[in-house]
Amino acid sequence: AVTRQQTLRQTIEQLRQAYFFDAVESDGKLKFIPREAEDAAELAIERLVPGRSGTPVEVTRGQEVELPKEVAVTYLNQSANYLRGTQVAQRDVTESQNQITIEVPIVMPAQQAATIAETRLYLSWVGRTGYE
Repeated sequence: AVTRQQTLRQTIEQLRQAYFFDAVESDGKLKFIPREAEDAAELAIERLVPGRSGTPVEVTRGQEVELPKEVAVTYLNQSANYLRGTQVAQRDVTESQNQITIEVPIVMPAQQAATIAETRLYLSWVGRTGYE
C-alpha cells in the first residue's frame, strides 16, 4: 500500500528494505536481483584485481558504536485486521545504542516482519567489514 505521495524510487526502496534485492540498469532495462547466499563464490585476488598478485588486501572495519543495537520493522499486520504492527530484533552484547526503524507499508504476517528485522540487523553487523 502506498499511503502518501512519493517517487517510484522511494516505493522501490521500501520494497528493497523488506525483500533484500538490488536494482541495476542493464541494456536500458531495470533488473531486480535478489541477494541470496547461494550465489556467493570464492574468487582469487588475481580475478578481482588484475595485476595485483601478491598485494595485500586492505581490510576496514566499521566502528561498533555506529552499528544498530536494535532494528524495528513497522508493517501492516495480516492477522490483526491490517493494523500497524512492529517487530523488533536486538543485539544484546554491544556498546552501540543506535536504533533503526524500517517502515514497510506491506501486509505480512508477524513472523515475516520479525525475520526482516533479524536479517537487517545481521546484515548490518556482517557488512561492517570491507575489503579493498
